[in-house]
Parts: sequence; structure tokens; C-alpha cells
Amino acid sequence: MIDMSHHLNLASRSRHPSPLKKIIQFMAVDDMVSLAGGLPHPSLFPLHNSTITASSPCTRHQISLDLSAGEGESSFASFLQYGSGAGNAQLRQWCRDFTQHVHHPLCESFDVLLHPGNTNAWSKVVNLLCERGDYILCEEFTYPSAQACWIPLGNYAAPVAMDAQGIRDDSLESTLAKWELNHPGILSPHVLYLVSVGSNPTGVTMGAERRRKIYEICVRYDIIIVEDDPYFFLQFPAYELNPPPTDDTSTANEHFLASLAPSFLQFDYQGRVIRLESFSKTLAPGLRLGYFIAHPFFIQRLLLATEVETQDPSGLSQAVALNLLQTWGVDGYLTWLQNLRHEYQARRDWMIRAFQHEFTLVPGSQHPDLNVADSTLVALLNTVPIFSFVPPTGGMFIWAQFHLHANPTFQKLHREKSLEDPEECFAEHFWEMLIEERVLLTPGSYYHPWQGEEKVTTKARGAKPAVTNFRFSFSMTTREEMECGIARLAKVVRASWEL
Repeated sequence: MIDMSHHLNLASRSRHPSPLKKIIQFMAVDDMVSLAGGLPHPSLFPLHNSTITASSPCTRHQISLDLSAGEGESSFASFLQYGSGAGNAQLRQWCRDFTQHVHHPLCESFDVLLHPGNTNAWSKVVNLLCERGDYILCEEFTYPSAQACWIPLGNYAAPVAMDAQGIRDDSLESTLAKWELNHPGILSPHVLYLVSVGSNPTGVTMGAERRRKIYEICVRYDIIIVEDDPYFFLQFPAYELNPPPTDDTSTANEHFLASLAPSFLQFDYQGRVIRLESFSKTLAPGLRLGYFIAHPFFIQRLLLATEVETQDPSGLSQAVALNLLQTWGVDGYLTWLQNLRHEYQARRDWMIRAFQHEFTLVPGSQHPDLNVADSTLVALLNTVPIFSFVPPTGGMFIWAQFHLHANPTFQKLHREKSLEDPEECFAEHFWEMLIEERVLLTPGSYYHPWQGEEKVTTKARGAKPAVTNFRFSFSMTTREEMECGIARLAKVVRASWEL
């Protein structure tokens, strides 16, 4: 372990414990008569008990959760009361034990802190580590809400090129080694933000060897790794164009865990990883509940911010999650997670087969002129390459790159000298055509890392010319809706490409 205090920003170094939270610890002392705290009396709460019907992870039956059955800190009234900021002690212990069971952190000195979702958690990390003007290392295409947090704070992205396993170690090394040359007078980045499993939007997952290389680069350049990982348990095997039929893909829980790419926690021997865990994709996003996993030094500083900003997450959400997880047990929860993976993998496969029905899918190696990886699939219409994508190995999205060289509308836009960004003009025009046909995709521009106002166009960003991206989500729609939507997409493509 090494000293990480130099990574804290001025605001974080200036924080002091909330004096009101200091008082709470003394309220639990035996025979203490508290005339200090401004807590409302539990007898005046209008909610007295709650029973929730939940799924059983192993059967199709439902189970009943009695949230009012606990005593002390687990009583229903205690979950409705102000908390310490750290969250319910039993739920935090469950998260610690689960982390040890699943991730086997190399650094034994770690702690957890509950938070109300990963977006809020990332905001707290930015306010912990980053000063105005700092650059943040991130993926070539990054989660919009993450950068929407840092842009108003005067921070900028330092995007790192990606491949089918996420950010490339050679690109990260080059970015850092040449930083002073390419950014004279600007401090080198000291924070790396990434979604290493089922990256949003690309759907790619980083393997163990790549993680080891990335971690060692971060050690050499003294980088804090912020691992935003809501899709960890939604990892899929590589997609096969013509897979053999299979009836049952379930395995024992230990085999399920062994099939998952490891967290950066397994490589972290210096305490430089801050992991953001979330129940949003595994239980329900409306719970607004997740947890930090990090060295106690970072947890303690994050707690100081939590006490005066958000306090702990909703007590009702904590009560529901704790009761459900205790009722299921670790094995039951892992069974639930394995079933989730199978469901989302099936949805991924439905969407790719819907592509296959409307387009001809071929490996990227058959179109070397497109300069795409062999793991990429290219969608053809009348032998014309329309878009390409890497079949996702995690998450909920397919990231499609549309190739515009053969599109008449783009060719016309490209010839117009007055246009600064013909690629973006075409993307907006094509998106509007899709809307008219009643099919909605997420524009790729949402995921362009913010590098400042002078780097917003395709050319200024140094991005690949004559392409544009759209994100397809396979998480919500039924198989029939997917097929309908992809058929409508094909209709728009035929009209736009004049095929």
C-alpha cells in the first residue's frame, strides 16, 4: 500500500467530519439520554410495517419478505430514520462479504460505502479527485452522464483508443508518455474512468491480461482507476453466427463466477482502484442503491462528502435489498444473476439474428477496406457495407458504425465546402428519417468525449472520417419488437442508400 493523499483535490482535503454525524454515535451508548439530535420520533412515522412479494431465484414461485421483522438497526423504524451516512451496517457487511467471495481483492484492506447509484457515485469521485481544468482519461466512446458531470466543473476528456477488449494498453501508454509534448503546460491526468464490462455504448469487455497491463501502466504513471461496473454479471460468451442448438446453459455458481472477467480489484496491490457497484441492473434501478469498494482512505473521504451531500441511500431501499439478499443467500443471488445473464444474452442474440434476417452478416476480414477488426461483423445490403459492429460480450447494447462512403446523401454533404462536419449532419438527417419510420436509436454523438469547444467536429477530434455511430439497446424490447424495429431500419437504409 502507498500514500494516495496527493490525489485528493483541494475541496476534499478541506472537508471536516459533520459535527451532527459525530453526535449520532453517542446515541447508542447505554443509558444515554439524548437531548441533542433532531431526529423525528419513530412513533410519529406514518409507516409501520411492510411486506413485499419477490421472486425466488431458483423456482418460478414467489416469496414474501416481511420488512418489519427485524430488531435494533434492522427494525423497520430504523430504516425510516436518519442514518449515519455510511448506510446500514448489516447491508455493508453483506456487500463486504460478497465482494470477498466474488472478486477476491488482492488488497485485503478494503471497505465499502453505500451510495444512491453509480452516476451519483461517479460525481462524488470527481469531486474527490479532480480540480478545475484537469483531464480525465476515459474510453474512446464514454458514458454521457459521466462526462455531463465533469463538463460543468471545467474538466476535459483524454480519450484512449479502444478495440474489442476496451481501451488499448498501447494507446494508454502512448497518451501518457507523450502528454507533455502534446499538452504543454497542462498537468498529466491522474484519473482513469472506464466501464470495463459491457462498456456503454460499445458492449465490449476487458480480459484479464489486458487489465493487468492497464493496471501496471497506471502504477507507473500514478493513475487512480475508477471502475464503473454495473454490468459485471451480464457477461456473455462470444457470439457465433450459426450457433449449434442448446437447451440448457445453466452451470454451478462457482463455474459461473469462473467464467467472468475479473475486476481490477484482483490486480490492485496499491489501493488505487475505486470500484462502483450498483444494484440497478441486477435488482431494480428505482432502488437507487449501490456501493463503493475502495481503500479505507478513499472510503473515509467519500463518507465525509456523503454526510453533507446525499447522506445514505433511501432507508426503504436498503431494507428491501437487505431482506431480499438475506432471504436468497449468496448462492440464491448468484443463481438469480446467472439467470439474468442468460436472459440478456438471449436478447443480444435476438437482435443480431434480426440484423441477419434483414442484412447479410459477414466477418470483418472479408472487407479489409473498412479497416475493422476480424471480430467485427459487417452488415451488407445488396453487397454494400452499411454498418459494422462487435457482438457485445456484456451489457445491454450494440454499437454500430455506419459506413457512409456509398451513401448519396453523405457524398452530397461531403462536397459542400461550407459544412464543418458532414458526418454529424448526415447522422442527424438519418436519425430524423428513423424517427419518421417510428424506430428510435441513440445517436453516437452522445458518447463523444468532451475535449473542449475546439474539438467537437469529426475532423477536430481526429475521428475516423465517413462513418457515424448509433447505439442499439436490446434490454427492453421483445423479440417481435426488435424484429419490427430492425425491419424499419432496413427500410430507411434502402431509401437513404438508394438500394
